[in-house]
Formats: sequence, C-alpha cells, structure tokens
Amino acid sequence: MEKEDMIEAGILTEEPTEETGAETAPQEETGAENPETAEAGEESGAPAAEDSHTAEENSQTAENEPAPFALGVQYGGETRSLNEQEATDYAEKGMEYEAITPMLDKLRMLAAGCGKELGDMVDELLQSHDDARYRQLLEEASGNEQIARRLLEVEQAERQRTYETKKQETAAAAQSQREQLTQRLASEFVELKAEFPEVGEFKNIPESVVNTAIRQGIHLMDAYGRWERAERRRVQDAKDSASKAAASSTGSQRDLPPTGNPDPMLAALERGLGAGLN
Repeated sequence: MEKEDMIEAGILTEEPTEETGAETAPQEETGAENPETAEAGEESGAPAAEDSHTAEENSQTAENEPAPFALGVQYGGETRSLNEQEATDYAEKGMEYEAITPMLDKLRMLAAGCGKELGDMVDELLQSHDDARYRQLLEEASGNEQIARRLLEVEQAERQRTYETKKQETAAAAQSQREQLTQRLASEFVELKAEFPEVGEFKNIPESVVNTAIRQGIHLMDAYGRWERAERRRVQDAKDSASKAAASSTGSQRDLPPTGNPDPMLAALERGLGAGLN
C-alpha cells in the first residue's frame, strides 16, 4: 500500500514539514549607529569646537585692546613714529632744552662774536683748559712730560666720571619727581571723580587742566573747576552774542518799509534791495 493510500485510510498521519518561508531572526541593520563609535566621534569633535571658541575669544580680546601708542614727529626732513616711552624721553629732553636755552643763546652770541660755530668754540675752550692745566702740571713735575701727561689723563678721567655721576643723579631725581607727580595726580583724580563723576577716566580730563595743576602746583580738582567755570562762561557768552545778533537782524528787517509781497523770503529780498538802492 502506498504512503498516500495509508494516509487517506487514516493509518498514517501527515508529518508537518518546516516552512521554507519561515521567518528568520532579524539581523541588525548595517547602517545602525554604534554607540561607542558615536561617543568617540563626539569626543573627537569637542577639542575642535573648544579651539574655535578660544580663537573667537582671543579675536574679540584683540579687538577690544587699545591700539599701541604712536606719535608721529618730523625732524631734519624725516618722519619718525615714537612709542610712549620714546615720546616721554624726548618730551623731557625738550623741557630741559627750554631750561638751558637762555644760556645757549649767550654761548651762541659769544661764538658768533668770535666768528665760530658753537660746537667749535666749545671744543677750543676745552682744549685750551687742558693745555693750561698740562703746563701747570708740567711745572709741578719739574719738567717731566710723562708724569705731567699721566696726571692730566687721570684728571680727565675723573672729570668724565664726575660728569656721568652728576648725569645719573639728575636722571634719578627727574624719575623720582615723575613718580611723585604721578602718585599725586592719581590721588587728586580720585577726589575729582568723587566731585565730578561725569569725568569718567583720567584721559577725559583736558590737557590744559593737567598742565595748570602741574605748572601752578594747585590741586587737580581746583584746576578742573576753573576750567569748567571758564567753559560755562564761554558757552554763555556765545549764546548771548548769538541772541544779540538775531535780535539786531530782526530789528533791522522790521524797520524796513513793507513791500506787499505775501512771500516772506521775497519780501525780505525786496526790502534788502530797496535799502541798498536808497
């Protein structure tokens, strides 16, 4: 008996077979993002973002920083840019020059009277002094030229050292005065700002105010108060002058005869022409 006949007769039962289309276990998508890989990517991108942020901050800081001090000057047909320290040094030298100008004028006058340049005359005076001193030393050394020459060299070296020492002392005294002046102005500015808060910063104080405080030896707030009162008077005088001029112009126009022209500008022009013809 065949198997199919036996199944139909109920002797055998049909065995279940595995379906060829059975579902298979789902596979992970190849495009799914790996958490560890994503985290690594985020970490690798973090330093770049921080560097960009730091660069932006540095750029903003550079923009907010004030431009370096530069003062353009012309001397001897040449233009030169001075930094703050150089400008300060040259300003001090200029003030020293102003102090010795009267003496230099006398020396120039003496040199002109001798028909010489000032530098040449000074060199000759120095040489004349050394020659006279050498003769004196030669006499004291009983005619020994070597000893006299050596003694003169020692005196010249001592003269140079004395000059350098004096120069350094003068520079140190000037530096000390500058520091004291800076401390004084800083202290006085605190008081001035408390009285006049609208000043804001020291750089907003007019230069004439600072110069007055320094040269006259008065308090910075006193100098600023004087300047402020003078400015108020100047502004008020300008207003008064403008008001008087306007009143005078209105009065002169009012005194002119009417023209009958309804246009005020044309009427004023006709009155002006009429006044000129009369």
